[in-house]
Amino acid sequence: MIDIFILTEDRYIDPPILTPYIAQILEEEQILAEELKNYRLSSQRVSWSDPQVNWESAKAAIFRTTWDYFDRFSEFKEWLQGVNSKLRLLNSFELIELNLNKKYLFNLEKQGLPIVPGIFLNQGDRRTLEEHLSDVPWKEFVLKPAVSGAGRHTYRFKDAEEIETIFNELIHEEDLILQEFQEQIISFGEISLILIGGNFSHAVLKMARAGEFRVQDDFGGSLHPFIAGEEEIKMAEQAIHYLPEIPLYARVDMVKTNGNNWAISELEMIEPELWFRFHRPAAQKLASLIRDKIGV
Repeated sequence: MIDIFILTEDRYIDPPILTPYIAQILEEEQILAEELKNYRLSSQRVSWSDPQVNWESAKAAIFRTTWDYFDRFSEFKEWLQGVNSKLRLLNSFELIELNLNKKYLFNLEKQGLPIVPGIFLNQGDRRTLEEHLSDVPWKEFVLKPAVSGAGRHTYRFKDAEEIETIFNELIHEEDLILQEFQEQIISFGEISLILIGGNFSHAVLKMARAGEFRVQDDFGGSLHPFIAGEEEIKMAEQAIHYLPEIPLYARVDMVKTNGNNWAISELEMIEPELWFRFHRPAAQKLASLIRDKIGV
């Protein structure tokens, strides 16, 4: 029996072309595999959607680069429900399910944590985008799906007419989030704080390329080491401790608001990049926690 499956997706299993981006993915997963081996844990990379995988042949599975789940959401949810009874999921099924829809951000806000100002729009909402905008004092906006990643269907705009047609198509298909655009995402960027076992490990700064507001690699964003301050670390650890349980791994993304205060933009517990290549002790700590969790 294998101790742990490292979950990825079809694109990253034997890729025909090793791009620099894919090379980083493989490096990150290799670092984790090596640290698991140091704790005498065997591992195997598998695609979550591979029908040939015997899920009962491993003790646990850790989500790493399942970055197509939001494009195959119905299929992913069905798989998630089924696989949960066959092995231990890391993070747990309960945390994964909670984290699938960005509606969780508004639960954090109810706990007193600052988030990027926004409103949640349920699928099928019949109000026009212009009607929604009339309720807020913001001057510039971002529209995004509540279930998404990698900047999918993320739009920045100033007038509803610019994307009213797109909005009508999207709201018919899925939940959406409408947020105030934060200017410092362009001038400063977005920081990501990585937490292992509920405790801060390291941080990075993600910056958008010139002329872009999305910081993801997919849109030419760049990555830089970042020294997080006490305020940011405290906020990230508070967010984690409001959850039903402490996740083995998590990433808290933050931006500076237009009022120049830190606010949480994302809380990632499914498949966040953790950037072990910048701070290998994070992988060591995670491997140690996995060993304790699966009782080897």
